[in-house]
Amino acid sequence: RKYTNYRHVLDDSPNGLMIYRAWYQRSKEKMMYIPVYYFLGSSVTRGSATDGVSFVEVLSERMGCCCIKNAVDGTTLADMEERSYPWRLRSLPPPEETAHFFIQLSTNDVARGVPIGVVHKGMDRANIDRSTALGGAEDIILFLRSHYRAPITFFTSWCDNVAYAKLVGGIYELRKKYSIGVLDFYRFQNMPAISPSEFASYKADGTHPNAKGYRYMAERFIQYLKQTGKSQK
Repeated sequence: RKYTNYRHVLDDSPNGLMIYRAWYQRSKEKMMYIPVYYFLGSSVTRGSATDGVSFVEVLSERMGCCCIKNAVDGTTLADMEERSYPWRLRSLPPPEETAHFFIQLSTNDVARGVPIGVVHKGMDRANIDRSTALGGAEDIILFLRSHYRAPITFFTSWCDNVAYAKLVGGIYELRKKYSIGVLDFYRFQNMPAISPSEFASYKADGTHPNAKGYRYMAERFIQYLKQTGKSQK
């Protein structure tokens, strides 16, 4: 299927920035008339278990919106290498027309043993330890807040690693500090209850959704956008 309103940011291609800028210039007029949503993440956002098709494409098709997917498998919130979340965000800045930012709370940080870190007490980016997962997340928030006015929402993933629960707890601390949104698929907060058997039918493995799981996620994103849109009016 061709997803006409969708564009994957090809950030780890040698020509990624040039391709992205050319697409942006072609799409700039369209962005004046339809919502633009920016997704920053890793394999869950990309759709590594479903041939690169994730909830982002389903959302774009269902809502008729422009979705930009900046997703690279195996990457971290912690800014410890090229291709990390913060590095890609700085290298491929989102369009000024972006209406909402969605950041995947990566499972790769805990899988790779990256320190979770703590929520910084102040709001000076220079004092944040970006080599930790929460430091990277906070750096992303401050970067976006300094350049854009659109809302920011972190969304959690399904994860079998018990250390991920601590990282999820930290994102709720950041929600309290910065008044960001959290769409919580780890705890299924504010979502309809699903049975264990139904949940199992959504999964390709312990972390990644299958096509059915992505349709479920897309529906939750749609409901979330409708609700947050009402609250901002």
